[in-house]
Amino acid sequence: MKALTRTIFSFLLVAAATGITAQTTDSIKTDRHRWENIIEEMSDYEEMSDGYRENMYDELCALESHPLNINTAEREDLERIPFLTEQQIMDIVEYKDRFGRMESLGELMMIGSLDYFRRRLLECFIVAGESRKKGFPSLKEIAKRGKHNLMISAKVPLYDREGDKHGDDGEESGYMGYKYRHTLRYSFTCGDYLKAGITGGQDAGEPFFADRNKWGYDHYSYYLLVRNLGIVKTLALGSFKISTGMGLVMNSNFALGKIMTLSSLGRNNNGIKANASRSDGYYLEGAAVTIEPLRHLYVTAFASYRKMDGTLKGDSAVSSIYTNGYHRTMKEMQKKHVLGVTTLGGNVKYRTGRITLGITGVHTSLDKRLSPNTKTLYKRNYMQGYDFWNIGADYSYASRKISFMGETATCNNGALATINNLSVNMMEKIDLVALQRFYSCRYTTFYGNSFSDGGSVQNESGVYLGMNYRPTRNLTMNIFTDFAYFPWARYQVSASSRSSDNMISATLNQGKWIVTGRYRLKLREKDNDDKTQLIIQQQHKARLAATYNPSEAISITTQGDYTCNKYKKKDSGWMISENVALKKEKLKLNAYFAYFNTSGSGAMIYAYERGMLYEYSFPAYYGEGIRYSLMASLKITKDLMTTVKASTTDYFDRNSISSGLQEIKSSAITDLEMQIRWSF
Repeated sequence: MKALTRTIFSFLLVAAATGITAQTTDSIKTDRHRWENIIEEMSDYEEMSDGYRENMYDELCALESHPLNINTAEREDLERIPFLTEQQIMDIVEYKDRFGRMESLGELMMIGSLDYFRRRLLECFIVAGESRKKGFPSLKEIAKRGKHNLMISAKVPLYDREGDKHGDDGEESGYMGYKYRHTLRYSFTCGDYLKAGITGGQDAGEPFFADRNKWGYDHYSYYLLVRNLGIVKTLALGSFKISTGMGLVMNSNFALGKIMTLSSLGRNNNGIKANASRSDGYYLEGAAVTIEPLRHLYVTAFASYRKMDGTLKGDSAVSSIYTNGYHRTMKEMQKKHVLGVTTLGGNVKYRTGRITLGITGVHTSLDKRLSPNTKTLYKRNYMQGYDFWNIGADYSYASRKISFMGETATCNNGALATINNLSVNMMEKIDLVALQRFYSCRYTTFYGNSFSDGGSVQNESGVYLGMNYRPTRNLTMNIFTDFAYFPWARYQVSASSRSSDNMISATLNQGKWIVTGRYRLKLREKDNDDKTQLIIQQQHKARLAATYNPSEAISITTQGDYTCNKYKKKDSGWMISENVALKKEKLKLNAYFAYFNTSGSGAMIYAYERGMLYEYSFPAYYGEGIRYSLMASLKITKDLMTTVKASTTDYFDRNSISSGLQEIKSSAITDLEMQIRWSF
């Protein structure tokens, strides 16, 4: 209780310190259920780490909180929206050049390449504002037009884990902090020109104003981002993320998965971005700048030094690097910030209307030797040493019908990696995309992150084919197939192996109904019990969902999921869920109920659950039980909003949940989440 009181008191101090008087012209946006469907689809099917999922979610949340003004946004600004294709971006720019200022977002219907789905999504991230004179605003304008946003979030579990019972006495067997999770976010924005802020994050079980967290939160992210200041296109100070080319050399942001590749036709999300995430992943800390010294020529340079977590191996080496950010026990705390990482790099890009050519170089230096256990076969080619460098060339061509982009890179040991993507628009109803990649098993990169089936830019070659088909105005079909070959051993695979991934989905928009059906089959070779031969793991996933919108204020979604996993043994299961959203003036309610029943953990069902802004939730369920939650958001004033969510998971087949320090001696768990947002 004492720790909780201290936390609340700290929140109030920060809120008081940021109490600057200002005016706002916009109210807080609240309607997020449309774009959250992107997260729901990708989270269910993409094999990406939680850190990259959170990065994608945070970026979309930031765009929603600070939408782009379509009338002042340039091509580089529109490229920050991940689901737009290269053709759609070009068409928006050409439309503005031809017709001038958009009076309303309804004019998006005049852009032929924007289908109904993307137009609805764009409404969450852009506004049709004033066409102000180009140029960076003065300090007086910044003070007048700037907006402050303060957000406080907290999660209170109404149960105790085994680790929570030992936290107060400092025993090594328990957690060092209290069981509450909380986050503080403050940001200041001035249109698309200026963004500054700080984020503090604390996970459950981590010490607060104690031990190595003497400054309060376990993790801080602070940033300043400036855009369109003369020849300076983008300037970032503090924590930032950067992506170039197709991500083979530098991509500290999220990578395109197979569904997003089909949606954006392979366009990568490049540029410098502020890191406002609470995730302790592969962001950079220092400075980055992009300038345009000559027309069509863009030069980017960045420098970073930050501390990362790792497992010490003696006094001068680490065996592995950790990015989950957990520091709850003494053992986890001993891994905190033991490795110093210095990164220097740059990119030179020449871009005309249709052609882009670029080159990227990055050098990373560690203050301790990275020394993984290479005696393990699948780790034989992991990164080793103190210094690493990569250099790559990227290239692209885009027209109304054809788009081609790619990147080829090498590293300090001379190994190669290449990825190339071709997309074609046919008859306005069909989009075809083909993607080829080859990543040598010896290619290593510290910050590279690109399209892959195996989860890394190493030890993989493959071909991806996809199609978007719109047979009628209301019906959309998406199909892809991906074949991959892994020449070297991998985790749970002691020899060369293959995999195939196939999906077909259809979405029907008919009046007040939206009906979606999807089936995915993944085949992957893995070791048998004796590791004497490879056997095929079969994963089947299917979904049928129907959303009924009787009015703008009500949305009802019924969804059924099925999964089957055949590997050594067969596990299968299903889940049915109901989500009801009600929006009326200042109040928004969301009720969720689900029943799940699976034969084992091999048939886990992952289900994205709508939550509060920046609070990402993607739980997994197996066994038998129910999940239900109720969330309410209330606009107290035009600029003040509060959200409360209560959720419970009740298992029918067990008397305890999880194991080790996470074990809960109960068949049900209930969490209470709270968030308050103030824009002034």
